[in-house]
Amino acid sequence: GKSTILGHTLLQMGVYTSRDVEKNEREGRSSGKQSFKYAWLLDQSEEERRRGVTIDAGSHAFETAKKRVHVLDAPGHKDFVMNMISSATQADVALLVVTAATGEFESGLQHGTKEHLTILKTLGVNRLIIAVNKMDSVDYSSRDLIDVVQSIVPVSGIHGTNLTERDQQKHMPWYDGPSLVEAIDATPTESRLVHAPLRLSLQDIQKQTLYCRVEAGRLSKGDSRRVTRFNSFHPVSGSSFGRLRSLKGAVTGVSPCRAPAAGDTVELTTSSDTTGIYSGCVGCSPKALISAGTHFECRLQTLDALEHSILPGSLFMMAVHALTVPVTVSTLVAKMDKSGNWSKGMVKCIPKDTQAIVVLHSEIPLALEPAEVVLGRFVLRQGGETVAGGLVTKVLPL
Repeated sequence: GKSTILGHTLLQMGVYTSRDVEKNEREGRSSGKQSFKYAWLLDQSEEERRRGVTIDAGSHAFETAKKRVHVLDAPGHKDFVMNMISSATQADVALLVVTAATGEFESGLQHGTKEHLTILKTLGVNRLIIAVNKMDSVDYSSRDLIDVVQSIVPVSGIHGTNLTERDQQKHMPWYDGPSLVEAIDATPTESRLVHAPLRLSLQDIQKQTLYCRVEAGRLSKGDSRRVTRFNSFHPVSGSSFGRLRSLKGAVTGVSPCRAPAAGDTVELTTSSDTTGIYSGCVGCSPKALISAGTHFECRLQTLDALEHSILPGSLFMMAVHALTVPVTVSTLVAKMDKSGNWSKGMVKCIPKDTQAIVVLHSEIPLALEPAEVVLGRFVLRQGGETVAGGLVTKVLPL
């Protein structure tokens, strides 16, 4: 019901119209999916509509009295965790949707909720709103929710209850908390690295439009003196650079923006040649280039899903900012024992549920920084499972 909640919320916020919903309802009636009329505002591909699940992360925006909110509709299905990770790397706040319907909450936990929470924590998303959906299916009863009522937002996505306005029909007299949008509005965000060197994480590119998250610094519209440089690494030819000599305009969420700053997700238009620039590149000022390397030291936390202990040569898929690349364990530096002490001497292997310091190797140079700066948090996956997460501590020279 996640896409239904977001779709109905966007309708109530004026992003979509009732005509859009009616069109989806007509199209869904032939296949018995007219109840997907709100979800299909977000899930627009043929495959998503056929399967009834979100596959690709959708991007939408709306404005409240206090905030400009950029919504990333991430897949919840276990088969598309990598697409969920690409959204989590951009997030300040996570909205976790669980269901009040009998038996479905437990099923949701078995199909990825715990893994998603682990990924969010690893990637530094520390703000969480919990929405309990399908309250209409239990006649808006509080049941087991009464003990945690201060920590959740009960809603009905299909009926639009408690999404943008507090429960007007008083279906839930036991609940006196905020609506979903009010909860989003009231959630504090992390401090921004506005005065740090410019860092743009490129999420997507279409012709002369670049879709980026400003991770640090500030970018000015029409600033011809600044050259925004993307560290672009091609898997065959090695290192190359793309330059954007001038920006024609920027759009943040639903409105034009003169000076996007850290935390903003923006659409940048440019007249420059974008050849050699692709998702995963990092933009920066030529006066403060981001470090790049094929070897990087990191502090790692292995998870219970790790089936085989990590050895030198172990291969993983690494997801870091907008990059997904294969990496190999080059060196086992140290591991922490059960007493919290770091090992001395040679480390033979790293089992599950263990903290360790390792050196990872990529065949292509990666644009990374220590995690305390920015762009240094990552997760490792193997065999379709998230098996570890960590922080880059040092990028070793090429």
